Amino acid sequence: MASSLTLVIAEQKDGAVNRASWEAIAAAQQMGGPVKVAVAGAAAHVATAAQELATAAVAEVIALGHDALTGYTADGFTQAVAALITAEAPSHVVFAHTYQTRDYAPRVAARLDRAIATDVIAIKDASLYVRQMFQGKVNA
Repeated sequence: MASSLTLVIAEQKDGAVNRASWEAIAAAQQMGGPVKVAVAGAAAHVATAAQELATAAVAEVIALGHDALTGYTADGFTQAVAALITAEAPSHVVFAHTYQTRDYAPRVAARLDRAIATDVIAIKDASLYVRQMFQGKVNA
């Protein structure tokens, strides 16, 4: 893997980081290079989640706390995450695999005119990703 910045977009609910976010962090760490983690939501909840994320071996934890992100909306998260990605300019962005992410991540990719690979279960190199097809019967 290339040793360039990977940004993980973690997810929290009421200040608790979900398991899928920890899995995304672990995957990003396997890619090599520095890893930053961002978490969005209401300011108070994001501060609590950021403290939890600070226990991970990452270069930085970024708290995107704003009242506009208190309740999930695809438009709000798309705007906040796209602005963060533009500012950080990572080589890769890893999202936690959740229904919420599946809702807004394609919008972020479209807004930034970037490719998106969903449902990735393994990373072979910087441009080769593995995902399951046909209800897990085939890896492609």
